[in-house]
Amino acid sequence: MPRPSSVAELASLVPACARVAVRAGGTKPGLLPPDAYADTDASRRGAPTLIDASSLSGLVEYTPEECTFTALAGTPVREIEAALRPHGHHLPFDPPLADAGATIGGTVAAGINGSCRYRFGGIRDFIIGASSSTVADACCTAAARS
Repeated sequence: MPRPSSVAELASLVPACARVAVRAGGTKPGLLPPDAYADTDASRRGAPTLIDASSLSGLVEYTPEECTFTALAGTPVREIEAALRPHGHHLPFDPPLADAGATIGGTVAAGINGSCRYRFGGIRDFIIGASSSTVADACCTAAARS
């Protein structure tokens, strides 16, 4: 299973794959394709290449005055919450599975929210920007700033 250590390495890896499935925290295995964990040659069988994004972790930027942060997809939600707490901030959508090791990327991808979603909104309501790699050898960015 490929385990890229940088965003650039991930971006160079994705175009070589016909299909990809990404995991990091491993807290939502039911959302992966059933053949994602096949031990045989994935490209020959048509199964997705399973990419381990757990090393793409960390807060890249945190601006408490603006209540904004930038985190890599493999960053555990509990680490983000720990960084926000000293400034009186929290993730208002009450992310489930945080204590089990859920990552911010998996939480966004799955759209999983806790009960506070009904009062404050879901995780996707709080995203200002995102970047992703595509199989067409491109990096897509949708952001309020660059």
